[in-house]
Amino acid sequence: MENKKFDKKLLLGLLIILVVGFGVMGYLKKETLFSPDILISEAFELDEADQVVRDIYDLVRAQDDVWATIAPERSVKVVFEQALTSDDDITIYARGASGTPAQVKVYVEGSDRPVAVFPPVAREQSYKIFLTE
Repeated sequence: MENKKFDKKLLLGLLIILVVGFGVMGYLKKETLFSPDILISEAFELDEADQVVRDIYDLVRAQDDVWATIAPERSVKVVFEQALTSDDDITIYARGASGTPAQVKVYVEGSDRPVAVFPPVAREQSYKIFLTE
């Protein structure tokens, strides 16, 4: 498989979008979020117009039982310390609210096409996807 180097400028704007069914709140948390080798350096909650609502980095930077609650119509934007490649993975530690599964998609900033989709996020655990495209 070709080791595709993503454009660092684009990659620094990866979005994770949580879509939770039935209008229930969702929770997102970072393990050593997005791999022990490439950490996030910023994290923001965005409104429906992709405007920053709040800085959530301190809530999601470590697995410490502090959670960021994200409403269904909101999304999360994270910035990585360095560019990722198709050899990398994204790992999150997350849970859905009240047992309602959340959908988590990964986008490159400015794109409406997901580059990866996590399996349904329901119970509290680690979830991992690989950046193969």
